Amino acid sequence: MLEVYQFCLIFTERDFMAKVKIEPGCIGCGACQFFAPDVFEVDNVSKVKENADLEKNSEQIKKAVNACPVGVIKYEE
Repeated sequence: MLEVYQFCLIFTERDFMAKVKIEPGCIGCGACQFFAPDVFEVDNVSKVKENADLEKNSEQIKKAVNACPVGVIKYEE
């Protein structure tokens, strides 16, 4: 016997949004701000700017991730 179920997946825009996270251990060197000044700001430690356009700045974010000397920046496209 085969049972067939109908279902619908609902995706929101949030499900497809890029994400940047700075994990504990940031040394505040400013490399991320240098490579992606529209995304990061440094005030003792790095922070992601509120309302930063992550998709528009994806290439700069990737450079910042690679430049981070302690590897605490995580980027999910």
